[in-house]
Amino acid sequence: MITNIENIQTIHAEIPNFYKGTFNYNLLTEKHFEDGWREVVLPSFDITTQKLSDAYILENDIVTKEVIDLSEEELAEINKVVVPQSVTNAQFRLALIDSGISISNINSYINGIEDETQKETIQSLWEYANYFERANQQLGAMAQLLGLSSEQLDNLFILANTK
Repeated sequence: MITNIENIQTIHAEIPNFYKGTFNYNLLTEKHFEDGWREVVLPSFDITTQKLSDAYILENDIVTKEVIDLSEEELAEINKVVVPQSVTNAQFRLALIDSGISISNINSYINGIEDETQKETIQSLWEYANYFERANQQLGAMAQLLGLSSEQLDNLFILANTK
């Protein structure tokens, strides 16, 4: 990559064939530096803690970008764990067990539901679903029965995704 210091933000793949009224300019290598053409060299950086500036700069006759440390907010966003949209039934059950919630307690909670329709719906989901969808309303109701907040349910899905 190459650019001209007169318009440093415009990057070219190579020296142009036609420049300032001259054909075959790309062959006139002795004029390139004098006319402001410089190589573009991007620095190495740690993508987990740094980024490159948006603008190109001229440093020691080389066009480059500045390496900038990521802000606390940017680091937090990069390190934020994504809550999976779904996990398998087995993954979810293992995450519950790892979190100290026994399967027998869940069965007791389900059996304690007074509304028969809600009880059968949740029991069917619990026993027969291949996957648990994070946005499923019945799963949300089941989590409430267990006294789990939305954040705790998110954490269960994150844990389940590692199983």
